[in-house]
Amino acid sequence: MKSPIKVFFFLLSVFIILLIISFFMPEHEIKINNEFTFRFPTINNLLSHRKVEYADITDIIKQNQINEDTVIIPSKTNIDTFRVEADSLKHIIHNIEFPKSDKSILYNFFKSIDNIKKKNDLIRILHYGDSQIEGDRITSFLRNKLQLRFGGSGPGLLPCIITNTKSPSITQSASNNWELLSLISKKDTVFNHNRFGILGSFCRYQNSDDTTLKSSNEDTWIEFEKSNISYRSVRKFKQCRVFYGNNSADVNVEAYINNELFWFGTFATANNVKFFKINFVSTPDNFKIKFISAQSPDFYAIAIDDIKGIAVDNISLRGSSGNMFTKADNEQLKQMLNMLNVKLVILQFGVNVVPNVVNSYKYYERSLYRQLIAIKKLQADLPVIVIGVSDMSIKKDDYYVSYPNIKKIRNAQKKAAFKADCCFWDMYEAMGGKNSMPSWVFAKPALAKKDFTHFTHKGSEIIAQMFYNALLYEYNVYHNKKTIN
Repeated sequence: MKSPIKVFFFLLSVFIILLIISFFMPEHEIKINNEFTFRFPTINNLLSHRKVEYADITDIIKQNQINEDTVIIPSKTNIDTFRVEADSLKHIIHNIEFPKSDKSILYNFFKSIDNIKKKNDLIRILHYGDSQIEGDRITSFLRNKLQLRFGGSGPGLLPCIITNTKSPSITQSASNNWELLSLISKKDTVFNHNRFGILGSFCRYQNSDDTTLKSSNEDTWIEFEKSNISYRSVRKFKQCRVFYGNNSADVNVEAYINNELFWFGTFATANNVKFFKINFVSTPDNFKIKFISAQSPDFYAIAIDDIKGIAVDNISLRGSSGNMFTKADNEQLKQMLNMLNVKLVILQFGVNVVPNVVNSYKYYERSLYRQLIAIKKLQADLPVIVIGVSDMSIKKDDYYVSYPNIKKIRNAQKKAAFKADCCFWDMYEAMGGKNSMPSWVFAKPALAKKDFTHFTHKGSEIIAQMFYNALLYEYNVYHNKKTIN
């Protein structure tokens, strides 16, 4: 039996060794491989109990529990009323920022809004993003607010098949012989082109003549049905346009409402992007489109819209940092932008950059700048708004803290946006800044998911409300200046 004094000195020596190690260990965890990480308590952890305060988002939640628009469109005879409304908005929004304070960047978009009624025009906003907007989150609320305000209806651009999170805006199904091919996961050995369309992907149906896909003899169809959980503005639409190309054979198309044929047609061979249009006398509860051909064209998008107003498209690119635009075929993108009458592009990326913690994000700033320049080259005076990265949390002991690189990534996004003459909206600060994500997760009801990265549907509404307020505030400022001039 060992003497107590020996046991004491053994334990003391172990403690001293561990204490020495703790002086040299980094505070963050050390990644061993994709499955294992190693973490050792530092001297700060051992000698002090650190209490983390989460951001107070009480006012953010309170000020954005709004059912009606918070501003009105000013008339020429109501400038004073506009000024009162605009002043009140200053206290409840986080403003859009402009390079060199040049608000005229958005003027072409605002002019297009004003021309909707004059020209019976249908204009589009493309909302690109990563998994933060997947399932039509954020976009759907923004779409609803803008369509209620300026007209328009329908869910906008959709792929032929949904491979990830389904959208609550419309119920969509398809035959089993479809496959989606994405620019993000493109394999050069399969395709020798970059014509993936405005969604960054295209769909094909399988048949025996297509060596890249499995053979199938079943009917090819896609079907859409009204959703009972969607915003009301998307439950009405007057037209469906199917964008296709790269087909070497004619394709027969049949459209059905309640299983009854009401439209049919044939579209001929085409290399460039074409579309066929199906008009509806009244919005059907559901409709199905059936395709009959020996070979599948490339289907780039399906647009379900009104014939005038605003269409807002949710284009979610899971796993992407937003670098598809320099990889895509620019001529095809330019053609589709013109065909769809796109007047504003919103980019919302960043959550896939955060886990890669490095000292400098100059590389990301340069990459994002190249994407923005590529977009602006597609169409003269096309405004772009970059929405900055949200707060994200990592667990540290028994509490959650913001990733240490959030501000660096946000700053890189802002610098790239300003350098490319684009607008910037700081979502990180709008949601409360440092250590705000835990407050969204622990809110009642929860405003963010327990991955401490993605917003819930309710949280997405609040973010979208804040962005909408910021956009409408700038629209009113534009009108005020226009009226005074």
